[in-house]
Amino acid sequence: MEHTRGKSDLDHLRDYHEGIKSASRNFPVYKETLQQLVMVSEEYALALDANTRSISVDDTILKWFEDFYAWVQSNASANVVVVLPRSEAVKQELKGFFEKCPAVVLQHATVPLSFQPSYDEILDSLRNVMSSRESVRAWTELEGAEAQAVVELLDVILDNISMQDRLWRPCIDVTKKLCGKLKFFPVSFSLLPGSVRKLSEKAIARGGFSDVFKGLYEGKEVALKVIRPQERESTDVRHAKMFTREAVIWKRLQHPNVLPFHGIDTTLFPSQTTLVSDWMPRGHVRDYLRKNPQANRLRLILDVVEGLVYLHGLDIIHGDLKSMNILVDHQHVARIADFGLTNLNYHSQMVSRTAAEVGTVRWSAPELIDPPSSGSTIPTRQSDIYALAMVMWEMSTGMIPFHESTREATVIHRVMSAKRPLRPKASDAPDLSDELWSLIERCWGQDWQFRPDAPSVAIVVRRLQEA
Repeated sequence: MEHTRGKSDLDHLRDYHEGIKSASRNFPVYKETLQQLVMVSEEYALALDANTRSISVDDTILKWFEDFYAWVQSNASANVVVVLPRSEAVKQELKGFFEKCPAVVLQHATVPLSFQPSYDEILDSLRNVMSSRESVRAWTELEGAEAQAVVELLDVILDNISMQDRLWRPCIDVTKKLCGKLKFFPVSFSLLPGSVRKLSEKAIARGGFSDVFKGLYEGKEVALKVIRPQERESTDVRHAKMFTREAVIWKRLQHPNVLPFHGIDTTLFPSQTTLVSDWMPRGHVRDYLRKNPQANRLRLILDVVEGLVYLHGLDIIHGDLKSMNILVDHQHVARIADFGLTNLNYHSQMVSRTAAEVGTVRWSAPELIDPPSSGSTIPTRQSDIYALAMVMWEMSTGMIPFHESTREATVIHRVMSAKRPLRPKASDAPDLSDELWSLIERCWGQDWQFRPDAPSVAIVVRRLQEA
């Protein structure tokens, strides 16, 4: 809005105020906080109208109105998809206008000012963005600093909303996609440089695409998970995406039966990101049961089921449930780990995955091995339940599924032929009751539609444990 010849400073101020009031209606963030300044400017303008002789408009006041109008207009006319990632900068700019507001203007406030912009004021706009596929796509296609700004915004939002909030899942999904594509994490994920120390020079354990070292963090033993370098660059890229996806989802999980995650370290291993989690001294659950044959297997099975109930309640599909990914802590509690193949299911959209990314064949449901639609597999709650059945069988018998078959092709043939591991003799698996066996059979049923859900499994196992 340019100065018009023939208009007085008072007329220009009124024009700026009307422009501020009009543009503020379309302001995408911090509307409540903004309205405090809008109201103050209006009260000052009204006072001018009533006392044109006793109240003067000096250059400082006029300049503040002019600058404030230009700023409000600029943000109000911008696409919310563009403004939201700048919300922290917008908040600071808004604070700046409040701090620079001339005292003579502020003294006309008729109510006490409480100028504390909060992230609650941007949630409505964020919900609108997340409900639009086009807006979400626009964010996931961002690069560089703009993408980082979105990631940092969503990280703060995720810190301030409940996991039951409908906004939680899409925020996690967009974060996961951007971080996986651009290979970076929110700043909050990074542990202080030098706070993590390596205790072992050689890997203590090896996963499908990573090595695990022992370390120390804040006086406690921790596990350091690092990607193992691959010969093929394309494999390295795929594993890096899985690694990033694992960290983004894992960071948000808090449950007694899920392995605790501390954050990432970028200093211990050259050019490598390290995932830092609690150290599980008793190893994976099958190894633990081999060393502790008198352990309460039903209680450990219930631990796993409760962890899966928690994940599925958040619409999180684990995708790689097996005994090697279930660890036992100091208190002999089983905790689900390894979220490299974990994904989200929300808004009726499922995440397709190539066959190469599916969990180990011996725990994979038939619909994942030979998917109904060619070209991709679709992990679901039901495929997790199938894998859970194999885990319950493992924990009851101490053996891996189809242990008698050394070739994966043979296992695949048996699974697709609806053949399953046999029930051992009662003397070999005394905890495997008729009711537990019946539950296992229902969970690994060939038709996924007839498998029970995790809460139903928990009810049965809890009853058996309490009997």
